[in-house]
Amino acid sequence: MCHLKTHHAEAPSHIYAVGQSVRFRNRMDRPPHSPEDFRITRTLPPVGGLFQYSIRSEAEPYERVATEDRLELLPPSGGVRGSLSDRVFGGG
Repeated sequence: MCHLKTHHAEAPSHIYAVGQSVRFRNRMDRPPHSPEDFRITRTLPPVGGLFQYSIRSEAEPYERVATEDRLELLPPSGGVRGSLSDRVFGGG
């Protein structure tokens, strides 16, 4: 009797969870006049191999959809925000 071991690769999953605070990685990705901080409200199925998220800002009455590659996790409240360049040179 022959026993073959099969290895199942784990399916990729979302890297952010509902409730986490995020922002757009690139300021150019952020729509004009939109807030900077968003909260993940739902995880959505991938499109074109990229996971999507429904995000919402308390400053807006609607949700947006963004792909995982366009978002980054915000530091915990009270943490240092912005890129090193922004903090050193006052970008924004």
